[in-house]
Amino acid sequence: EVLALIAYLRQIPSSHVKIVQDSIAYQQLLLQTKEWQIQWEHEFKDPNSALRKTAQNKKQAKQGGQLFRSNCRACHGETGGGGIGPDLTDAYWLHGGKPEEIAHTIAIGVPERGMIAWQSMTPTEVGQLMAYIHSIKGTKPKDAKEPQGRVINDE
Repeated sequence: EVLALIAYLRQIPSSHVKIVQDSIAYQQLLLQTKEWQIQWEHEFKDPNSALRKTAQNKKQAKQGGQLFRSNCRACHGETGGGGIGPDLTDAYWLHGGKPEEIAHTIAIGVPERGMIAWQSMTPTEVGQLMAYIHSIKGTKPKDAKEPQGRVINDE
């Protein structure tokens, strides 16, 4: 209860100046996010982008596995079978299973679902993650989460 009270008190602005500062900071964050999305749109659409070339290279799955264990395992489980986040080994996708949709979900995130934007990752790293996710598709881990989303049979 004490922690909840502290969290509540921290959200209350301390002054008019603080409200203005927070508003400016929020607007700057929105602008940065929009710029980030514009930069990625090229990577999503360009068939010759570093992201696409890396994602299509099966040899990149090993590096993608390392990235997965470092960044994704906490939500998607050790085997990719899900946890807080959905199962990445089945044919069901909440936000689309096409390569550009997976890349979008990784890079831009889905904040309302708890999926953060991995803005620290390069297009090559996102491509490596995509290669890894493709490599674990259909592995049917024993601890897999129930299917979520719609079935995507072809990428």
